[in-house]
Amino acid sequence: MNENPSPSPSSVEAATSSEHPPSIDKKGMATGTLIALVVVTLLAVNVWNLYGPSKGLKAGELAPTLDLPHIGSGEIVGLEEFRGQVVLIDFWATWCPPCREQMPALQNMANDPELGAAIVSVNTDDPDEGREPLVAGFMNQFGLTLTTLLDDGQARARYKVGAIPTLVVVDPEGAVHRVSAGLHSEDDLRRMVAEAAGR
Repeated sequence: MNENPSPSPSSVEAATSSEHPPSIDKKGMATGTLIALVVVTLLAVNVWNLYGPSKGLKAGELAPTLDLPHIGSGEIVGLEEFRGQVVLIDFWATWCPPCREQMPALQNMANDPELGAAIVSVNTDDPDEGREPLVAGFMNQFGLTLTTLLDDGQARARYKVGAIPTLVVVDPEGAVHRVSAGLHSEDDLRRMVAEAAGR
């Protein structure tokens, strides 16, 4: 009688698997880690673009000209047309959530005859063939009628705008009073205008 029977195939496989655990795909892990780092970096860049500080003009500098076409009419609008009053210039884009959130406050101010300031929105969406209908649709959707100009990138460069949205407040003499990036409440916007007007 055989007191030490041979181990069954299943027990051999179990022993073998316990002695040699599955190998880890180090190459796959490295690739996954690299992809995650790229995604995080891109997100950080986008957040910086939206909320990071602008490299804009300094207070006291003469504000550069605009000379941009008005949406719809194509009429060229220059900053000198507003000389003698405070001008609040808003650089924005349709894809930017803080820009959308800030628009109603800017429209309220544009509708206020006692504000004593011009509100000018400068759209910075990609200047392709679909840009004007995109911006027009955006304005219709949100009931916006404030002065809106279409920038091909030149004004953004002249004003050294890095983040979107960026507000530039110009005093009645045409000098930059303040440059501020990010989302602002209507109270803050009105305060900026009043300060630039010396009120």
